[in-house]
Amino acid sequence: MADMDRPLGVAVVAALLALVSLVLFFFTGIGMLFMLLTRPGDFLLSLPMTIFQLFLMALPGIIGWRLWNMESSARVTCVVALSIGAVLGLAWTLHVGLLGLPFYFFYLLFAVPALVYLNRQKVKKAFSAEISVIGFKDL
Repeated sequence: MADMDRPLGVAVVAALLALVSLVLFFFTGIGMLFMLLTRPGDFLLSLPMTIFQLFLMALPGIIGWRLWNMESSARVTCVVALSIGAVLGLAWTLHVGLLGLPFYFFYLLFAVPALVYLNRQKVKKAFSAEISVIGFKDL
């Protein structure tokens, strides 16, 4: 993998996904610390859900790390996740009303260019270099 060139756009998308995870962890950590200091009982009650939320918040970082390592499955996972996010975001915006519209457009400002870029033929070709078959004879 050292001889493979990583496209700049892939590095940018991977870094942004990692940044999203870090920001989410930071704000959740501040909120949990505030809750621990002010309402320790509520903190203990919310701990199982918080652990689940931390798992969900780690997913963009994990996908970003795998994109950084040029794993083809990470490109597909990122495309699927961004597409699902766009559809669910639209449903959420329709449910919430005009209040959710700025958040949805902010998401689309990142998701649509990332989707278009990750589906370019040149980028797909860069990821296909990862795939190699190892037979039992080689072991």
